[in-house]
Amino acid sequence: KPLCERTLSMSTEKIDGSLGRTCPDHWRYLWDSRRREDDGDNNNNVLDQLDRHAKPLPEGLRVMTAEEWGRTEFLCLTGALLKGHYVEEDYFRFCLHDDFLSWAVDSPLCDSSLLVGIIAEAPDDATASGDGSSRELLAVAIAMPLVLHHESLGYSVKDQVDHSANDAVVRPRFAMVDFVCINRSHRGRRLCPFLYAEVTRRCNASGIHHLICTSGDNLAFPVSSARYHHWLNAEQLPKLVDIGFAVKPANLTMAAFQQRLRLRDEPILKLPIPLRSMCESDVAALRKAYNLSAVKNHKIAVLFPRDEDFSHTFLPRRSIIETYVVDGTTDFMSFYINETGIVGGKCTGAVLRQAYVYYCVSDTVPRRNLLLAATHHLLQKYKEDNDNTEANSSAIDTVNCLGGIMGNSDCMLKSAGFGPGTGILKYYQLNAPPGALLPEDIAWLTT
Repeated sequence: KPLCERTLSMSTEKIDGSLGRTCPDHWRYLWDSRRREDDGDNNNNVLDQLDRHAKPLPEGLRVMTAEEWGRTEFLCLTGALLKGHYVEEDYFRFCLHDDFLSWAVDSPLCDSSLLVGIIAEAPDDATASGDGSSRELLAVAIAMPLVLHHESLGYSVKDQVDHSANDAVVRPRFAMVDFVCINRSHRGRRLCPFLYAEVTRRCNASGIHHLICTSGDNLAFPVSSARYHHWLNAEQLPKLVDIGFAVKPANLTMAAFQQRLRLRDEPILKLPIPLRSMCESDVAALRKAYNLSAVKNHKIAVLFPRDEDFSHTFLPRRSIIETYVVDGTTDFMSFYINETGIVGGKCTGAVLRQAYVYYCVSDTVPRRNLLLAATHHLLQKYKEDNDNTEANSSAIDTVNCLGGIMGNSDCMLKSAGFGPGTGILKYYQLNAPPGALLPEDIAWLTT
């Protein structure tokens, strides 16, 4: 069976520098570095025993991938499913538009066979007559191949990129599972375990044996966890209070609350940091600087092996990704932007527009100053766009950052005016050494 479905025998023995947590016995066998070297290509390796046959689905359902319908249509159908059913928390639900999904998923490393969905089988007579009733996703899980620096597994860029040919050939050893979503009317039918097993099976068939993912749920053996911190836009404060995202102190009026945040923002205007938007000519230098910084400062880090991978991820796209470069250096700060719909309460139908701190390098400029200056540029750009539109829907309401991840320490975020939120994101690995990591050791971010 796939490892995610195995019944795990447990041991409390301390393993290879882990924190003495309860760990699956077969993980010790797989990932003890000494035994891994001794075993070589031993056919008894647990990974070689994975079931390569798809598991049965409930009657009337079948698996569908982007190979069948094409990535564009698959992502369009995925977006429709996510808008109605993805990540519900109290009154909030993510609203990810098609362009955002295309940026997040359809990278140069994307493999259509790893974009997995479940649909209802159309009756034979309906299929013959061309009825399209089955072209609706009931569930989806997407695995995105990654090149990862993983210190405990001993993987680096050299192990995943072949430079012997004229063009570098990338052979990722990791994939990140994201955008897992089940239609509410089909929950309770064990579709989620099936999707993870199917994605695991397909990844193994592609030569990828290490999966990573994040979740707000408390599953078994998280590698690490990080708390979200929020920087509230003073101009949007009445909206944030109305929808329940922010709470106004009882002893302050709304005007006084806004003034307090404006006073927080004043030092930003005095930071003499020459920022500009990233352009195509920056790609090679920034990619090299980021990869070197990530390997040097983190134990697990997403890397970008080619310029085309880096440019796809970081070149600015309106309302999706913004990257600001410190002129004359290779320091940069990036943000991705998405929207959250309000699905309950008195503000039903409103949209919360959020920017998330993404990957960055700060070798020359202090991280706090770079973050504040880039945040100011981001808010000003979208404020101007908001002033020029009748809908007044372009302004950024909040800037969010995971404490510790990418070296953004809680102390630094507090000094920059970010306040701790209630959301905690947990990091998980499949087929990796047991043990915990500090958030500062991780440079992998999800969208």
